[in-house]
Amino acid sequence: MKKVTPLLLALLLMFALAACGGDAADEPVEETAVEEPAVEATEEPAAEEPVAEEGHGMDMPDLGGREVTVAVENAYLPFNYISLETGEPAGWDYDTIGAMCEMLNCVPVYVEAAWEGMIQAVADGQYDMAADGITITDERAEIVAFSDGYININQRLLVRKGEDRFASADDIIADTAIKIGTQVGTTNYETASGLFGEDRIEAFEQFPFAVQALLAGDIDVVVMDETAGQGYLGVSADELELIGEPLAGDQLGFVFPLGSDLVEPFNAALSAMKEDGSLQALSAQYFSDAFTITYDDIGDGAYAEDGGEETMDIVPAVAGDCGDEGVFCVGLVTDVGEVDDKSFNQSAWEGVLSTQDTLGAQVEYIETGDAKDYASNIALFADNGYNVIVTVGFAMGEATAEAALAYPDITFIGVDQFQGWGFDDDTSNDIPNLAGLIFHEDQSGFLAGALAAMMTESGKIGAVLGTDLVPPVVAFKEGYEAGALYINPDIEMISTYHPGGMDVAFTDPEWGATTARQALDQGVDVLFGAGGKTGNGALIEVAAEEGALCIGVDSDQWETVPEAHNCLISSAMKLITPGVYDIIVASFTDSFEAGNVFGGSGLAPFHDFDDMVPQDVKDKLAEIDAALKDGSLETGY
Repeated sequence: MKKVTPLLLALLLMFALAACGGDAADEPVEETAVEEPAVEATEEPAAEEPVAEEGHGMDMPDLGGREVTVAVENAYLPFNYISLETGEPAGWDYDTIGAMCEMLNCVPVYVEAAWEGMIQAVADGQYDMAADGITITDERAEIVAFSDGYININQRLLVRKGEDRFASADDIIADTAIKIGTQVGTTNYETASGLFGEDRIEAFEQFPFAVQALLAGDIDVVVMDETAGQGYLGVSADELELIGEPLAGDQLGFVFPLGSDLVEPFNAALSAMKEDGSLQALSAQYFSDAFTITYDDIGDGAYAEDGGEETMDIVPAVAGDCGDEGVFCVGLVTDVGEVDDKSFNQSAWEGVLSTQDTLGAQVEYIETGDAKDYASNIALFADNGYNVIVTVGFAMGEATAEAALAYPDITFIGVDQFQGWGFDDDTSNDIPNLAGLIFHEDQSGFLAGALAAMMTESGKIGAVLGTDLVPPVVAFKEGYEAGALYINPDIEMISTYHPGGMDVAFTDPEWGATTARQALDQGVDVLFGAGGKTGNGALIEVAAEEGALCIGVDSDQWETVPEAHNCLISSAMKLITPGVYDIIVASFTDSFEAGNVFGGSGLAPFHDFDDMVPQDVKDKLAEIDAALKDGSLETGY
């Protein structure tokens, strides 16, 4: 992780203006858990028989000792973190929410969750609220309720030390050769796109990846909030600097489900803390030179399972050669395809990359050119002392299982590889060092199909898919069609699998585009693209058709396929990045469990199409999602 130095003292002055408006900058935080975020909870120590305080000069609502689940990353200084020295959670969020709960007679129960999907998880009611320095935006306010703002933070330009080609945003606008990076899904991305144009932005899953690219010279500037920028200066003061005037001033708030009865009480507590000065006192503690905690001082925030009775310290691995004591190495082997496919492989690789900062891992990948090389590519990592090997794709399942048996001291993670041995009584075929990361693709597909059926005007929808040799692709397709029929039994559908083998089915954007064009010419006006670069080709083709809509797959492709923005209403997501990361962390902390591990799934936000999607459609999708999750609705797959 990167060190964080204190915020500028000027930030303290912004606290007094926190209720006055503006958007707020997103956290640059490293992603850790799952999207249904991996959950390990801990309660703050609670006073016996707590009662609402009447202090702070105001009468407070009384929540009657109610437990309030709070999603936090535990990876965003100074808001929330786990101290390696004490093993205890700490940060501005903990102290502020703790103080508010003392006033309101509630018990905060903190749940570690990855940034990606955190807001949606709150919207779905998985948590009572989320902290984490979350920007207040109109788009997010469509699905969640915000508290009153509590702090304003500026967005800045982070560059290599001594940068002399530009000194301001205007200079960057004028020089189109300057390469700009930022984190996807943040207001920093929105600001950068608005200033410099989306085609100039290189989007990274997490800010640490963007900063690594900056240090390596792959990009020239990173747009991020000042909190993060100061943090990276803390560890790389000789290499990095912040330049120029602030690009935007943004406001942060707590997040609640729409209609939550907690918004009013927490706003009352915030107001009381502003009035009596206690909020400003906390700002002085955490956003000034008094705060000296760095990213080197904190772990990944994972809690023990038993309600916080124990905490888990993560001491990063040491540098050295793979196989040496104290060194932790993670290798990823793709199926036949490229690691930067803006979808499946890339999401898995970003999960591996996340472990560099949190675990001190050394990471590498191998792109498989031919299926006959599966075993030899895996062996390249295994024979060189790698601790964890991630293989990506259903087709690699057999080779992965064989390697796991041959190298019992190495942890293997097979993405999209169902482990059937866990469902028989024969323990002789168990593979205790192999986990299959799998997903409910049929459920994501069902939601995508329902969305398509409710948004089509022609009554005809389509899907362009990878090969039917891969069960997850079939699950997406079957779920998509079932969801559409659930909405409209008379809907017309054109679904087409790639006719080629595993070697080409996911790397053929030309075929994807041609097949999408054929579907459009037959009257399809909503099309689902599910098949790596093949599906991406279909999305980009649909984007050229005025009035047509498209739906992406695997990740939120709004962030990875900007060429499809004209049509991309949502994506059927598999939360691969946090799923891969979590299993690697489990291996590192000796809490690995073999067998099948289900990752999160669901629809991505509507982004620029949010106003176009009617409220009754949003309500129906929320109803379907809840029914799929509680088992009252089945996809039929």
